[in-house]
Amino acid sequence: MELIKPKEKTNKSLRISLTEKCNYKCFFCHEEGLDMKSSRKSNKTKEKVYNLIQVRENNENPDITIVTNGEYITNELIDEIHQYNGKAKFNISLHSLNPADYGRIICVPNENRKFEKVTQNIQKVKEIEDEIASKIQLIKMRDLTIK
Repeated sequence: MELIKPKEKTNKSLRISLTEKCNYKCFFCHEEGLDMKSSRKSNKTKEKVYNLIQVRENNENPDITIVTNGEYITNELIDEIHQYNGKAKFNISLHSLNPADYGRIICVPNENRKFEKVTQNIQKVKEIEDEIASKIQLIKMRDLTIK
């Protein structure tokens, strides 16, 4: 007869990154062992992300945090999160408020268009902030991020 029953472990929160590997090459990031000159590709499909959002554990929905640099936020993703029954929030990294500095930091082609796309996606998230919380992370670098 078992006198003490082991406590079942449940996940109360779940962090979901929108990419397997970051699609940027920020000069300050060194990703242990990764050749920064190599191209980084994501193999995480939107279906995999949506399946993670739909996770149900012990009939409870863990709080989820979508971690992203903002480039891959879509209306479809926002709709998927709207259907989620638990708490959800975005944690978005924005490396500079200045488009030129942002481009110098992320070190990828078409950086000006990426800045515009990311800021538009942040605006989409901010428009529904009463339903889905968001946090913008800005990395302060002397003479680069805030002018």
